[in-house]
Amino acid sequence: MAIAWTAVCHSTRVIETPVAVAVALTGVFVVKTKAGDVRVAATGASQDGVMRVPAIEAALKANWSAGALDSLTISAGGLLSDIYGSPDYRANLIKVMAQRAVTAAG
Repeated sequence: MAIAWTAVCHSTRVIETPVAVAVALTGVFVVKTKAGDVRVAATGASQDGVMRVPAIEAALKANWSAGALDSLTISAGGLLSDIYGSPDYRANLIKVMAQRAVTAAG
């Protein structure tokens, strides 16, 4: 069995942890490969576990900058709601954390 690895050009993750909670509320991972592919994953936000965020992937593939996400709105559909955050809060948090990750990755 052959395993192929793709070289990563930029990647980083950002995690939001509320002060009174021992686990992360939401985490976002962003990667841009040398080939120009972009992948974005969020955890702790979806009712179905880890999720890809195609809207952010498309925006960052076109323009790898935090500003590329300024006008983007992430759908709150299917996101968790609990005492730590509403679906709308988590949707916005995914975008903001992706922006921070892109800034940190350079």
